[in-house]
Amino acid sequence: MKKWFDKYVLNHPLYLLVGILSILVGLLLLIRITGFVLVISLHAYIFVSGILSVIILVLATFCIIKRNENLKLSCVLYGFLPVLSIAFILLTYDTMSRHAYFVLAFVILICSMILFFLGTSHLLTKIILGTVYFLVVIVIIFIILVNTVLPPFGHNEVTQSAISPNGYYKAEVWSNSQGALGGATWVYVTRQSDNINLIFAQLQQRPVRVYSGRWGEFERMILNWESDTLLIVEFDAPMTFRFNGVRWIEIDSN
Repeated sequence: MKKWFDKYVLNHPLYLLVGILSILVGLLLLIRITGFVLVISLHAYIFVSGILSVIILVLATFCIIKRNENLKLSCVLYGFLPVLSIAFILLTYDTMSRHAYFVLAFVILICSMILFFLGTSHLLTKIILGTVYFLVVIVIIFIILVNTVLPPFGHNEVTQSAISPNGYYKAEVWSNSQGALGGATWVYVTRQSDNINLIFAQLQQRPVRVYSGRWGEFERMILNWESDTLLIVEFDAPMTFRFNGVRWIEIDSN
């Protein structure tokens, strides 16, 4: 065990860093595929983002100091590291406080870019991929920074909700007001089930948007459940949505 630890952890911290990010990205993808959203518990986001930031900083520092990965696999991992980091940041959006999220995003993206340029030896790869990664990272950090510093843009309000006959689904009409820019009207359907409580977070069913229209339409909408899998939205022209076992689809009401 000690030999394995010395060989793959102390001498190759890059593999450990890529392994941790791969596991986290895989878990987050699995959560989304199964129709859930991860919400980190109140105040726990500070601990979670702090621990992850420290781990990434330590492993990145070890990678810079050791610099003894000469295998082709290591070069590939250095080039692939920013992709993992970007995927992790996008998948963790809306899971924690904006400030904690910005710190974690900044640490992981900057570390991945530094390691990419230090570990990738092919000049053309550095120029092409480096330019692409740099532009994507700048855009992501800018958007997160704007959302962190500035107050939330727009205002969302649930104007109406209705539970299906047997309580399996909940339909909601949302008003998305964006001031002078207008806004939107959304209809969401959420599977009703008990939330799954974890140590530092909670898994919640992710709402599915079945309709998106202009702001103000919500004032003329009435939700009506015919059954647990058939939702009728009374509007200027009634809209009918049916769950086909996989997703909600709009069907012809005529």
